Amino acid sequence: MGGLISFSDRAEHTWLVAGWAFRQILDDVRRQYANDEELTEALELAEIHYGLMLDGLEPALAGRLEAAIRNVVSGILAGTVPSGITEQPYGDPLTVQQYLEALKDLMRILCSSSRGD
Repeated sequence: MGGLISFSDRAEHTWLVAGWAFRQILDDVRRQYANDEELTEALELAEIHYGLMLDGLEPALAGRLEAAIRNVVSGILAGTVPSGITEQPYGDPLTVQQYLEALKDLMRILCSSSRGD
């Protein structure tokens, strides 16, 4: 089963990936924002429901979640934020590369949705 993160009601603003990649980004964001109880609770609910639909959340929380996801994704891609993927049983080099490619796609969607495209 896959997971998705949706930034608006438009299909092009939705990131749909394999379940392991979805759970991994949620975990990576939770690690970086462990002190934000409301944010981590929203991420835990998203994991249970296999989806995070930001446009259905309270605007301030949605904004914080989007910023957190953006910061973690850009940090992982830049090599400044560690991902926990290498600690996973599936964290072999091929899977890590697939995760990084999925994160590039997520960043493209983030940039597109924030411009209002």
